[in-house]
Amino acid sequence: MFNQLLVKPVQRTWNSSHLFPLKPRFWLPRNTLTTIPESPPPSEDATVAKLVLESDPSSLPETLSNHSFEWTSQLVNSVLKRLWNHGPKALQFFKHLERHPTYIHSSSSFELAIDIAARLREYNAAWALVGRMRALRIGPTPRAFAILAERYATGGKAHRAVKVFLSMHEHGCYQDLNSFNTILDVLCKTRRVEMAHSLFKTFKGYEGDGGERNYADDGYL
Repeated sequence: MFNQLLVKPVQRTWNSSHLFPLKPRFWLPRNTLTTIPESPPPSEDATVAKLVLESDPSSLPETLSNHSFEWTSQLVNSVLKRLWNHGPKALQFFKHLERHPTYIHSSSSFELAIDIAARLREYNAAWALVGRMRALRIGPTPRAFAILAERYATGGKAHRAVKVFLSMHEHGCYQDLNSFNTILDVLCKTRRVEMAHSLFKTFKGYEGDGGERNYADDGYL
């Protein structure tokens, strides 16, 4: 009975994991170096934009000619968008390519250039581009007039915006329902709701049949 009262000594158990930590499942060789991926080369439009920004106006033609760029409408449009906040440089680049022996600007490139010029409030330059589109027989497009109208309106010249719409036919681009809705939208966005309402009442039921109309008789021009 005495033996039953004796407490057995506590047997210490050893956890081998404390003495010998488990190895990771995968081991990297000691001489393996972590390589940092190289940055991708700059895109072609980024390269052109950089050249335009860093070149003087007089040296730009030579600078661009020293590189074998394949000028396309997509490339030119991408460059113009990259130069959006550098309007004068963008227009300089656009005008340089107008003298290119094989490349001809597309209507979308002209629209971007018109928007840049009008944003700088160089309206004469913008209208000159409209005339150039007509001379090349690639416009002017309704979008080009929509851009001009919006820039006039946002610049506080809502009446000029309306005149842009009313004079479209004089430049070989006849008004249609889409262009009419566009000028109404432009006026409303620039808080000239009363002017938009007056224009709407005047042309209520307007369908834009493509025929010429003397808008001076309506008192707008």
